[in-house]
Amino acid sequence: MKIKLKTWEEILEYEEPNEEWFVENLIRKGTVNYITGKTGCGKSMLLMHLICANEKQCDWLPDYCVKNTQKIVYFNGHMRVANTAQRLKQIKKGYGLEVIKNMYMYHSFDQGEIRIENKELLDFLRNFDVIIIDNEE
Repeated sequence: MKIKLKTWEEILEYEEPNEEWFVENLIRKGTVNYITGKTGCGKSMLLMHLICANEKQCDWLPDYCVKNTQKIVYFNGHMRVANTAQRLKQIKKGYGLEVIKNMYMYHSFDQGEIRIENKELLDFLRNFDVIIIDNEE
């Protein structure tokens, strides 16, 4: 791997490519997003609200709106499927959603760890617009 360092001038002259946002100025479509923190700090709850806001195309947080529904894959590395289901049922009810069609989930707690360098997995992940990884510190 070759490392390329940028000068301050190159950084200051950098222009952001015109890419599609999933959540304006926060999460781009076609990106991998990793959230980590201590158990119980609210990571999974925050992400489940994002999943429901994605389905409904509505405000997620006061300053962030989901503009277009995207196909999300959510890797949960620390919660059991039953716990996730219980939380998600409560949250989707608050959004007035009957079903969530655009979210797919993998639970490593129940299904085992996966290796991201797996070519089959990488090819599979190209089917999604946004990838979210939720894990503990």
